[in-house]
Amino acid sequence: MRLLRILILALVLGVFYFALYLLWEGSLRTFFPGWLTAAVPLLHQTSYWLADDLRLLGGALLILAVLAFALLAPTWEEAPWPSQRPRSAAYPAPTPRGAPTRMSRGMLILAVGVVIAGAVGLALLLGVPESGWLDLAWFAGIALVVVGAVLLRRAGNAPRRVAERVRVGQWLPLALLLTASGILLAWGWGKLPIQIDGSVARTGLEARAMSTGAVTPLVAASATGAPRVALVPAALAMRLIPDPLAATQVIGWIAALATIAATWAIGELLFRRRGDGGQEARIKGLALLAAGFTAGTVAVLHFGRMAPFLPATAVGAWAAWATLYGLRMRHWVALVMGGVLAGAAGLLDRSGLMFPLILALWLAGLWFIERSLRSGAPNVRTGIMVWVAGLWAVLAPALGTWMAQPAAFTAYVRGTLLYSDAVQGSALITVWDNLRAGVLGLFWLPDASLAAAYPGSLLNIVVGPLFVLGFAALLLAVDRRLGWCLVSWILEVVVFSSLANELAPHWPTLLPLLPAAGLAAAFGANRIWAWWGAAYTVHSSESSAPALGIALVVAALGLSWVGYYQFSQSHYDAASAAARGLRALPVGAAPILVSSPLGERVTFADPVIQYATSAWCACRGSCAAARRTAG
Repeated sequence: MRLLRILILALVLGVFYFALYLLWEGSLRTFFPGWLTAAVPLLHQTSYWLADDLRLLGGALLILAVLAFALLAPTWEEAPWPSQRPRSAAYPAPTPRGAPTRMSRGMLILAVGVVIAGAVGLALLLGVPESGWLDLAWFAGIALVVVGAVLLRRAGNAPRRVAERVRVGQWLPLALLLTASGILLAWGWGKLPIQIDGSVARTGLEARAMSTGAVTPLVAASATGAPRVALVPAALAMRLIPDPLAATQVIGWIAALATIAATWAIGELLFRRRGDGGQEARIKGLALLAAGFTAGTVAVLHFGRMAPFLPATAVGAWAAWATLYGLRMRHWVALVMGGVLAGAAGLLDRSGLMFPLILALWLAGLWFIERSLRSGAPNVRTGIMVWVAGLWAVLAPALGTWMAQPAAFTAYVRGTLLYSDAVQGSALITVWDNLRAGVLGLFWLPDASLAAAYPGSLLNIVVGPLFVLGFAALLLAVDRRLGWCLVSWILEVVVFSSLANELAPHWPTLLPLLPAAGLAAAFGANRIWAWWGAAYTVHSSESSAPALGIALVVAALGLSWVGYYQFSQSHYDAASAAARGLRALPVGAAPILVSSPLGERVTFADPVIQYATSAWCACRGSCAAARRTAG
């Protein structure tokens, strides 16, 4: 029986990867060896099939293989949450920890914070000009909501939990992964990618103006459509680093590492199985595998070198972790921080608007999935209320501004101001075509945006197939915590990206998918290993196949880095090439722009040149007298 299972697994995986080959190549001319086609004429005839027919066949085989894998793979048995476990010394029964007046005080402070944030939003809706006092009131409302959650936590009846002892061995692999990823992201610092995207340049110029001391409203729309509070991280970095290009790269570098770490943290909460005696069994190494898959994507390597795209994903991923941890442990401070971070992600970039919707779906779905939530309904309702209060405190002023100026919200969601230099297509979006292209862009089609323009898929040849298998297995586990969280996350991002852009795949709005894609790919690898026959026990460390996992992560990182390194050195436009040339000039040199490397006319007024050379002009004095254009 064991041999039969292995043969079926090999057959299903063989059909699956053969189907992917048909989709990627669209030809069988070089697939079969010459001696085999000579012996079997039917195989030789397949080399004359049309590419469309072969891809249609590949799509049909892919669907069959994915369904077979999802149906035949072992089922996922989740571990119970602490409130569902039998009470023990480690998990005692919840007991009140304060007087009722303490609980009322926390709720009162939280309500005051909510009212203050709502008043700021109402004032902006009524047309009151935004001022420093309104911004201070907004921050005060957020602070009061957090303080109220802290008092509720101290006075509530959330279950106490003895902290697990954290050993160095649990943190050391993650530290090594973050170190390796940080080195790859820092390679060619300030020089790669050669092309500087226009949207990055416009955002950087506005952040530079803010860093010089210009007092601007934090909620009002900036020149790129995003609220000006999204420029604060880059502006703070430019106060420390004079070069705007290097400052925004620091922000992207930090955001990339934070995204990888958040993927690991979410995996540590989701990848927990039922072990001996019904207790919780952590699958060692699986969360690290998910973080490695997230790090091994070209999108992280590319957007980890610039702002403003990836910070929203990093903040939103940590919001997802805080929300999940708060529900799991009935921890009100974690829940309020989940709401606050979800709102902050929505203000940092338009892609971050997905996280409030994703986490709201989590709360709604987990309410029905988790029996412990329904059994402690009054307590859980308080926690959900706390999460909503944190989200409201952050988003209320922006909602007031967007309701007063609907065009600003539309421009923000569609990115019409951010990508003003992009070639605009039809004003109407073909939802089905975009949705189809967005799904295929995860493992097949290249990026259609100008922000990356990478000729490969979002997930490379190692992560992409495992993601497809993992997502199929998750669909059959959608009634479980792991399946619901990841399936709702992935579908939400793909649908939003299809609706918010004229062309798909659009990587800037697919970035929130990266943590979920890494988790789904790790789950797919785990299901393959489970099918192979590995036993999951509380004390087993072989369940996630550490050696195979390390090999997969190294392969994903290596393939993505080699492909991206070659791409980033050869892909550029005229403005970026001119800007790089200006940055390389020695001190005292007078620049004369004769012609662009690509035959396009470029002027010193181009935002890309102004953004990339602002530190050059500051160090060498005003270059206005030296600005010459000819030809």
